[in-house]
Amino acid sequence: MNDMYAERRIDKRLKSELPAEYKLFGEELDLLSFHYKKTMTVDISKRGVCLAVDNIVHEGDVMRLDVSFGERKKINTFGEVEWCKIEGGSYIAGISFISLSHNDAETLTGYLSSLN
Repeated sequence: MNDMYAERRIDKRLKSELPAEYKLFGEELDLLSFHYKKTMTVDISKRGVCLAVDNIVHEGDVMRLDVSFGERKKINTFGEVEWCKIEGGSYIAGISFISLSHNDAETLTGYLSSLN
């Protein structure tokens, strides 16, 4: 990964492919649709996630984000795009969590602990 991206990370991201859904705010096309875009995570930390995205997203874009950790375990949060780039012919984006509920933070911390 490019050093420019690694330098901005506060927490270590752990490789993890998890099902996720997102919806960008402010896009004209998305205003007409209530559907989320399905995707997978690339890696995750307690402060953010790297997502595979089907189109370019821009730094500062805000999204609604749901990440599933298996049966009945899911976080529902908002995130801000920190960066987006092409890797291996596909777009990936670094997303920082804007807010996590107490329950979502506990779910995420428990999942991250299980990876160590």
